[in-house]
Amino acid sequence: MSRYLIAQLAQDPQLGPGVAAEMQRQERTEHPMLPGMGFMFEENPCWCCPR
Repeated sequence: MSRYLIAQLAQDPQLGPGVAAEMQRQERTEHPMLPGMGFMFEENPCWCCPR
């Protein structure tokens, strides 16, 4: 699992073309100003870093 997570965060092309970016893309949110969920990761922006 650690190798997979490292490959995800590094956007390793061995995962497949565009797979890492697609897994990290926002899939849904309740409101555009709120953080949302991706296929694999939850968005959790820092309170001190507004969008």
